[in-house]
Amino acid sequence: MLDVNCPDCGRVLIGTRQIIAVTNGGDGIEVAYVCWCGRAGAERVGRPRRPISPGKKTPATGVRR
Repeated sequence: MLDVNCPDCGRVLIGTRQIIAVTNGGDGIEVAYVCWCGRAGAERVGRPRRPISPGKKTPATGVRR
C-alpha cells in the first residue's frame, strides 16, 4: 500500500495494482499510479541519494570508486 495525494480525491491508499511504474532517480523514487477514481498521477517518495565520497566502498558492491 502507498499513501498518495490525488488531486480529485485527496490522500488515498493505493495498492500494487494501481502502480504503473517505479523510476529511481537522483532526487528520489518516482511512483506513477492510477488512483481509484481513474486519474493518473505521480509521487516522489524516499529521499535524495547522497553522493559517494571518493575512496569509499559502495554499499551494494563493496567496490571502491
